[in-house]
Amino acid sequence: VNVASRIEKLAVKGSILISDEVRDQIKNQKGIVTKFIGHFDFKNVAQTMPVFAIANKGIVVPKLLDIFSETNKKNKSKIKPNKYILLSFLFFL
Repeated sequence: VNVASRIEKLAVKGSILISDEVRDQIKNQKGIVTKFIGHFDFKNVAQTMPVFAIANKGIVVPKLLDIFSETNKKNKSKIKPNKYILLSFLFFL
């Protein structure tokens, strides 16, 4: 399964989203800032995956609700948040 193509479907205009593996590879780069977006369940991927956004100046860091709004517009995908993470997020709104 190509994880990058699954993560790409979460992106909103102007954003750059990456997997935890990519984040691990770039975390020591001083010029790159990342922000945790959430854990997601992807179709045909066995484990819940953490997703990060590149958060440098000028790059859009999507809000969780923006991701799901945009994803639902693009396609009826099987991408969904980990239900416990989403419940926690909504509780703090």
